[in-house]
Amino acid sequence: EESMWSLHKGECIQISLEKVREGYWWTALFKDDNHQISLDSIDTTRHMHEFPQEEVACVQKLMFDQRQKQLGLPTSDEMQQDEILQKAWNAKGSPFAGTEFDRSKVNFSNDLSDLGPL
Repeated sequence: EESMWSLHKGECIQISLEKVREGYWWTALFKDDNHQISLDSIDTTRHMHEFPQEEVACVQKLMFDQRQKQLGLPTSDEMQQDEILQKAWNAKGSPFAGTEFDRSKVNFSNDLSDLGPL
């Protein structure tokens, strides 16, 4: 499971969680949470055109990304990452310039301990 938290001094703690299993709703945020989310209380009767454009775009992106994952293809964020990495890969002075971009040669780990002292 993937998770990350950030402390915003005097404001809040921001917690980011990534679901391991796709295709189901969480009924609670924490195990043994007494504040269960009732799926019956979620209004699914509104049409997409009733939402603000930015919310529609967000939902469309989520739907696209879920479909890409199901097909084993890169999500929109991964495609954007690849585009940025390809530009850096081929930039003047890059040791990779002139070679075909290979995503497997890039370490996407969030663990920076292997970099040593900064």
